[in-house]
Amino acid sequence: MSSKLKYFLSIIGISLTSYYLYRKRKRKIFVSYHSKKEAKYKNMLKAWQKNSNFDLDFHDKSVGISINTNNESRIKAGITKKLNESNLVLCIVGKETHKRPMVNWELQKAKELQKKILIVKTNSKYKTPTCLLNSKFTILNSFKKEEIIKEIYKS
Repeated sequence: MSSKLKYFLSIIGISLTSYYLYRKRKRKIFVSYHSKKEAKYKNMLKAWQKNSNFDLDFHDKSVGISINTNNESRIKAGITKKLNESNLVLCIVGKETHKRPMVNWELQKAKELQKKILIVKTNSKYKTPTCLLNSKFTILNSFKKEEIIKEIYKS
């Protein structure tokens, strides 16, 4: 085998290895959702992650608690920190999500921070939050594992 061919094959091997490692890296995802109505969908994401039969692995950068406090600025500072730590914001959109002030604020902040936004509707008829009008984002019109995982790995 010639030295040029060996060099070429080594470059291809390095490129394929790099791509594989890039694809397999753990994503840092902030999940935005209406906590009372869409919690089951967030729990489904976590279950998919724990299931070794599914190709999904991520760091959950969400706050993970219901926002019931008078100190809104402190809450928003905590959320901003979590958004800064993420590389993808996944918003689970249910029937009333577009009306939720905190979800809209999280998405607006994600836009300001130039985060990639993935909208996943639990029903295609549900409204996208209005704060995303004239914005760049990806939308899935159903909560399907294969489509969600594919979009997560594009980030």
